[in-house]
Amino acid sequence: MLAALERRAEDIGDEFKSQEVANALWALAKLGRWNNECLLGVLEKRAQAIAQTFNSREVSNTLWAMAKISQVSGRKAGDGALRALEHRARNMASVMNSVEVSNTLVSLATLGRHTQHGVLQALEARAGTCGRGSVCRLCFPCRWCACACACACVG
Repeated sequence: MLAALERRAEDIGDEFKSQEVANALWALAKLGRWNNECLLGVLEKRAQAIAQTFNSREVSNTLWAMAKISQVSGRKAGDGALRALEHRARNMASVMNSVEVSNTLVSLATLGRHTQHGVLQALEARAGTCGRGSVCRLCFPCRWCACACACACVG
């Protein structure tokens, strides 16, 4: 059944919206289904094409999925998709919650992305903001450690 779903996603993946791309990559990563290079390529190409429509959760989840697949399978994530998602992460950093900030930072570190274009600075600024509802007030010690470690690896 999963193989049939993957074949269908290959056929219609170029019509996916941002949530569908993020969900499909997340599901593939969670299920350990990273051997379908064609499907991964279709999803990465679509992510690159529509990255400007991703919300903060979709950016974070997509980067997490790409990092998980890369880490476990050794597959190198598509550079164009990563650049587009990094750019979107920079633009969305000011509205990310603590989980999204830390997952994005850890994902970029896992992918070995020594980011440019102000991505790390925007995420660090969001992680360090203070005030009502800010990330630092929501950030648990384990998230802080994840952020600190990721900043050390990416920065």
